[in-house]
Amino acid sequence: GNLYIGGTAAANALDDYEEGTWTPGSSLGTISYSSALYTKIGRLVTVRCVVYSFSDRSTSTGIGITGLPFTSSASNNSVSATLSRYIDAGGDAIIAYVPGSSATMSFYATNQNSNYTLVRHNVLTSSSSEFYVTISYEI
Repeated sequence: GNLYIGGTAAANALDDYEEGTWTPGSSLGTISYSSALYTKIGRLVTVRCVVYSFSDRSTSTGIGITGLPFTSSASNNSVSATLSRYIDAGGDAIIAYVPGSSATMSFYATNQNSNYTLVRHNVLTSSSSEFYVTISYEI
């Protein structure tokens, strides 16, 4: 049977639930990862992972984590805070971002009283640079 939220009409049925693993990759170079899991409830997907051991720490290309388990909806623009270390992006905080129609996550540094900036490979200051991420997005 289904679980119904807000009434027993078919539109209120919670009939689409899925859990699984996914394989994070890098849009440039290679990475290592752990704890790459997702939960999908209806059109909302929550992913989590730890990514580290970036082989490219020198180019000025933005970091892209590829392989999200589902492509985001065209109208999606999801952000989430991250825990990161050994990254000199020059900002106050680093935010994970999934744009519309994408299966790639990127990172932006927020700057107090200024604009946000794309986090690039050349700001990873150590072979121990890593991101802990949990983000929800609509598909």
